[in-house]
Amino acid sequence: MANMILRPALVVMGMTLFLPAHAADITEILQQALESDAVYQEAVSANLAVQEAEPLARAVLLPDVNLQANTSANDLHGSGAGTGGY
Repeated sequence: MANMILRPALVVMGMTLFLPAHAADITEILQQALESDAVYQEAVSANLAVQEAEPLARAVLLPDVNLQANTSANDLHGSGAGTGGY
């Protein structure tokens, strides 16, 4: 009976000897737990989708504005080919 309790305790103690010593504070532990929680991640994604839906819905109601511009120039006093130098 004592062997059944002692053996897992020795295994855990042996495993901790080979792990690097790292003191994690409560914020790191909470962040890691939230990152690995699928339900929490689903809620975050749903919240982001709702936040993005509002500007998209508003954009449909706004007018569509387009602007185009062109420039051109004519050289009437040039000395290019075909002008005869006049």
